[in-house]
Amino acid sequence: MMEPQVTDAIFEMHRKGYSTLQSGFGALDGSTQYILMKEVDLDEEVLSRLAALGVSVKIADDPQWKGNQIMELRFDPDQPNLDAIRKKWNEVAAILPDREKTGRRNLSGMAVRFRQRFAPAEYDKDIRYLEARAADVSLSSEYRSRMEMYLDNLKNRKIDIFAVMASASGRPGYFE
Repeated sequence: MMEPQVTDAIFEMHRKGYSTLQSGFGALDGSTQYILMKEVDLDEEVLSRLAALGVSVKIADDPQWKGNQIMELRFDPDQPNLDAIRKKWNEVAAILPDREKTGRRNLSGMAVRFRQRFAPAEYDKDIRYLEARAADVSLSSEYRSRMEMYLDNLKNRKIDIFAVMASASGRPGYFE
């Protein structure tokens, strides 16, 4: 579930075309705020504006999918106040340029599990999307095979999503 201080910003980022993966409190003591996303192509002006707000931007290799990268937006709040933190995230979302498309659906194990349990109609959209990806011949046969296995287990609700992902890819993760 999304934490309340990031909810509005996450929805705005998604509307602008960003695909977020995780968000909320970070660090061992919960003192940091962060958002992870798939898009890693911010220009220097945007990076400068984020830095002026006290937001650091880091690009790293995606630990779940070799060859992909993720971007982390992070800041340490000035005060332990959810309204102030929400305001800052909303400022961050306002700075990000509109990519003129909607962000990609998060198909991480946690996201799919949540929709499977609490939003069956949205879960059905996940199934239709994965069926289309598994049938896409432009993708590698290995990728399609993993997608088919993941899809089969989702449809039959046989086992835990995390177990499916780990067995399909060798590590927990998400499909794009």
